[in-house]
Amino acid sequence: MSQPSQSTARRAANPRSAVSPVLPSEPSEWGSAGVTPAAYPRLVGAVFAFQALLLVVVAMRNEHLLNTDGLAYVQLAGHYAQGRTGLMISGYWGPLLSWLMAPLLLGGVPKLAAARVVMALSALVFSGGTLALLRGLALPPAATLAGFFLAALASVFWSVEYIAPDLLVAGLACLALSHTLSSGWLAERRVAVRAGLWWGLAYLAKAVALPWAVASTVTLATLHGCCQRHQRGPARRALLATLLACGLVAGPWIVVLSLEYGRPTFSTTARIAHAVVGPPDRDRYHPFGRTLHRPEPGRLTQWEDPSRMPYAYWSPLESRAYLGHQLRLFKENAATILHLAGGLAPVGAAWWVGLGALALLWVGRADLTTHRWRLAVVPGLCLMAIYLPAYVQRVDQRYFYGAYPCVLALTAGLAGYLASRWPLRLAPIRAIAAGVLVLLFIAPWLPGVSIALEGMPNPASVVAQDLARRLEGAQLARPVAGSGMILGGRAGLYTAFLIEQPWLGDEPGGGAAPAQFLASGAGLVIVNRNEPAVAELDRAPGFRSLDPRLFASPEAAAAFPLKVYETVPP
Repeated sequence: MSQPSQSTARRAANPRSAVSPVLPSEPSEWGSAGVTPAAYPRLVGAVFAFQALLLVVVAMRNEHLLNTDGLAYVQLAGHYAQGRTGLMISGYWGPLLSWLMAPLLLGGVPKLAAARVVMALSALVFSGGTLALLRGLALPPAATLAGFFLAALASVFWSVEYIAPDLLVAGLACLALSHTLSSGWLAERRVAVRAGLWWGLAYLAKAVALPWAVASTVTLATLHGCCQRHQRGPARRALLATLLACGLVAGPWIVVLSLEYGRPTFSTTARIAHAVVGPPDRDRYHPFGRTLHRPEPGRLTQWEDPSRMPYAYWSPLESRAYLGHQLRLFKENAATILHLAGGLAPVGAAWWVGLGALALLWVGRADLTTHRWRLAVVPGLCLMAIYLPAYVQRVDQRYFYGAYPCVLALTAGLAGYLASRWPLRLAPIRAIAAGVLVLLFIAPWLPGVSIALEGMPNPASVVAQDLARRLEGAQLARPVAGSGMILGGRAGLYTAFLIEQPWLGDEPGGGAAPAQFLASGAGLVIVNRNEPAVAELDRAPGFRSLDPRLFASPEAAAAFPLKVYETVPP
């Protein structure tokens, strides 16, 4: 009889590393009742099918939705599809989302439809990553399925809220963490390598994944080495293998960016994000939306790559006042981040902080091979820490989608730990408590899913599409200036995107003077009809109101929230 191979021997010594990709790796007493090995894959398939059905419906109902970042990704995808090598590279935006859209655009799929398809795919990756993470943490089958369902439900709403890579990077990061947090990470090199490969893909989706990968992996390796001294060697080897594999995937794009910008660069996002939150001694917001300018030839908006625009960069070391501003920024961002991360859980930030503190306490007092769900606090806290120095607002919860699976894991793990200490006769009460917990997690997302199924309201998107149809019907597609800011965003920018004309920007508050608009080279100027600029443009020479050409009556024009002017040569 032949001797077992080395890999077979490793799997025999560590059976968790040989589990199937569908079945849970370590079912335990809590939550496993009613979930048999035969039923588990069918339930997983049912959740995926239910999610896919909802994703199709919400994508069709919300194809009209636009957002500023999404326009940049769609435009970059068009450059890839058309082979415009000089316009493809952007250090501000990760390339993966645009890469996924490009084949669809090349196949003739309309731009916004392609974006919706890729966002639906991102939602599936997110829920699949959550499932893998919960399994990697050896949570019980029922708890794993419940967390998987909750992530799938939340992702339905998130998939149409923005065209952005946040769902995709969160899902890919969870796939990486499912290996890093598993028992096989220290035992098998291939598990550590797979973790790094997933982290590398996550970086290609959004650059924040690279510091997140380094911070999480180094912290986890350090915890393993400190709490289990006999694992210091395996922890160092696993850390090295993960980081090298991540570099193997991320490295080529880093080289491309470094050559593009003439210096070592993995992203320009962090530097810009820090610039726009500088001291209020001058206007530091993104110049693309606060200046009249000409995009690079071939671009519809300079937002496709703002990296070379004149940002007001600053350093907290420049002066004592700047250092004080940075410290205040840390404090304000910490409060905002806790609010946003806490909003992912049903009972707010106190729930998240309490779970994190409890998990860290237990990590220091027990063997890390048991109750591995405690380790989910590490990537969650690392993700929050990365955003402390930069730009975070109360509307930026999408930055922390990756924390949601960590919240699910900590909640399920703690609930299971507490329930396992109840007497067996209280099993019905445990089941009821678990059901109530699931309902608490469902409650925050049901309104959003309901609205998404009906079609999310966004006046700027709707008005821009209406105006674009009118302009194209009147054969008035020309370069656009002016924000046309209304509820939902820059309708002027959206209109320029829809009529495929360059957007030349605006001055702060939509307050550019008529002479500035004329000097910009714009053929069309779009303003909010209720802004003071309307009176100035009505009187200024060189501007002709297009109300008579775009609307059937003065009353119809007056009811429309935007006013469009045609620039007339002197």
